Amino acid sequence: MRDRERKDHLQQHRELLNTAEVVLDARLAEEWQFLWSLSDDDLREWPQMALLGAMMRLAYLQGYTDGRVEETPGQLFEELGVRDPLSRTG
Repeated sequence: MRDRERKDHLQQHRELLNTAEVVLDARLAEEWQFLWSLSDDDLREWPQMALLGAMMRLAYLQGYTDGRVEETPGQLFEELGVRDPLSRTG
C-alpha cells in the first residue's frame, strides 16, 4: 500500500472509530455503568485483559440484542455510515 493510500485508509478508520464511539457508547450505557462502578478491589481481582475480554463479550451480546429489537433492520449500519452486509444494494 502506498503512503498516500495508507494515510487515506487510516483516516477512514479514524472517522469510523469516532462515529462508532458516539453511536455505540450510548447503546452500551449499562456496560459502561458497570465498568465505572467497579471498586479498586474489584479491579485487583480481575487482570486487566480478563476485564477487557468480559467487557467485549458484554458489548457483543448487547449488539445482538440491539439487532433483534431495532425497529429498522440495519439501522446501526446506517448510523455508522457503513454498508449493511445483508443489504443487496450498495
